[in-house]
Amino acid sequence: MKSILKNVALSSLLSTSAVMAQADSGASEEKWDFALAPLYLWSTGMSGSSTMGDKTSPINIEFKDALDNMDSAFTIHFEANKGKWGILADYMHIGLAPEAEMDGQSVAIDVTNNIYEVAGIYRPGEQEDLELLFGGRWLDFKQGVDMGEGKNTLVDDSWFDAYLGARYIWNVSKNGKFMFRGDVGAGESNLVWNSSILFDYRVHDNISLLTGYRWLDYDYDKGEGDDYFSYDVRYEGPVFAANFNW
Repeated sequence: MKSILKNVALSSLLSTSAVMAQADSGASEEKWDFALAPLYLWSTGMSGSSTMGDKTSPINIEFKDALDNMDSAFTIHFEANKGKWGILADYMHIGLAPEAEMDGQSVAIDVTNNIYEVAGIYRPGEQEDLELLFGGRWLDFKQGVDMGEGKNTLVDDSWFDAYLGARYIWNVSKNGKFMFRGDVGAGESNLVWNSSILFDYRVHDNISLLTGYRWLDYDYDKGEGDDYFSYDVRYEGPVFAANFNW
């Protein structure tokens, strides 16, 4: 299953540019539409655990406390569409410094996540309300744990997963629409799934405001014994963004 998803997504991404180039030559009357959401806010809570060797660190940060635990953040989302085809790219950097309990003692955790995502978009219908997604997501993860007495354990790992999904767009008014998205994938992770519910309201010809909620869940492990590492964590929280369209 992992191999199938990974190969399908990679081959699809490579072929998307060629297909879209053909669409350019065959449908010159259609124009490109672009959307950019710079510095969108995903107030990300985290729940789950991270295990290094025989030491497990529970991770439990409610999204209302995310800003208090945040060290750094940078996000950007971009989409380009023409006719039935499109592409999206997303980057999120978030650094958190929560406290947790490990072996009955309080420890300081330093967590840094860099999540890169690229996907192709295909609209099979004439109404353009359903979009099929095929892409990949790369997570670069760093974690330090201060267990006292100068003892620090550091994880510096990254992994790639391919995914397939869909997005449904429900236009409820001239300026407002709901967007429901879900995707599931695997690769180097055992399983990763992502879903979101967003409401987009256009306040200007070229500007819309987005709000909603997003979930991203990872189940990943590798190694054995002292080299064993697992990351079983769900990110979730409300999303707020200004979206620029042209």
